[in-house]
Amino acid sequence: MTAAPVPIASLGWAPLELASTEWSCSCGYIMDGGPVGDPLEAVRLASARVESLQWELDAAQERFGSVLRNAAELGAGHDALSRAAGLTVEELQDILDADVQLL
Repeated sequence: MTAAPVPIASLGWAPLELASTEWSCSCGYIMDGGPVGDPLEAVRLASARVESLQWELDAAQERFGSVLRNAAELGAGHDALSRAAGLTVEELQDILDADVQLL
């Protein structure tokens, strides 16, 4: 068996997870090697990964709200829009009302 660094698909700026390895065999069996070295390095990397995912989630939620508002402005009915979005009508209304700005 040989040890190799574990890739992180969601972090383009960190192509390999530092201080983490996996053991792989030519037969296809893979075993987690666990973190090695500085344990705080693993904590820092996990923290960065969570932060990155939170940024992605925030951006996705903003895009979701934007496309919902655009569809509503173009005349999509709330019932059809809530079914397409997988939301209740009340959840949809909360999202549509969230960005209402009074001048």
